[in-house]
Amino acid sequence: MIRSVATAAFLCLSANGILAQSTPPSNPTKKLSGPYAAGVTFRSVDHHLVVNNHTLKECVGYAYDLSPQLISNGPAWMSSERYDMVAEIPPGGSSFLTLQALLADRFKLQFHRQQAYSPVYNLVVGQSELKIKQSTDSSAGRSLLVNSSPPPSVATLPARNATMAEFAALMQRVVVNKPVIDKTGLSGRFNFDLEWTPGKPTPNSKPDIFTAIQQLGLELVPAEALLDTIVVDYLERPIQY
Repeated sequence: MIRSVATAAFLCLSANGILAQSTPPSNPTKKLSGPYAAGVTFRSVDHHLVVNNHTLKECVGYAYDLSPQLISNGPAWMSSERYDMVAEIPPGGSSFLTLQALLADRFKLQFHRQQAYSPVYNLVVGQSELKIKQSTDSSAGRSLLVNSSPPPSVATLPARNATMAEFAALMQRVVVNKPVIDKTGLSGRFNFDLEWTPGKPTPNSKPDIFTAIQQLGLELVPAEALLDTIVVDYLERPIQY
């Protein structure tokens, strides 16, 4: 299954204390954000975590490095409403810890963990020629962002200086509806460009995500694995402004 992108609510969030908006608006407002308005991204910019157009379930998945499919028992709006967030990353912190703190502070997230067997995709080296290029500059900035265009939609992923583990993690967070486990055995960082059609492609469109990945010399192979999961115990809608 491939993730679809739905119309979303826009919310600019900051947490009290160590988390803060970089430039708080003088007249904060709640807006509707079109599904392709800002792409679908998690990124770090100038010591700030910037979240564009993600559901809260995807945010929890990012914060705790899990596929959203391994998160259960949340309210329906957790999977339907989409948010934009900006939060300062404190010195010595990380985007993951920052988002964990924001979710606990602004959404009052409480959960427990349990293990369960789940369908997964193993990311493996395919049968065709490998067409990803090893990065020659380990000090170069990393980039791994998914961008979507309006229908007929095309999704693009210009990956720069990315590991296969990071690529697998991105796939499971925002592209496919199963956990993705890196089984490539490839070490180091790579540069590549991926383009695909979300949903069902047409004769003149880009291929689906599975075919597009095969064109890179990689494959997503269905399997099953025992994985950690998150069970949501409590969650609140934040004040939207």
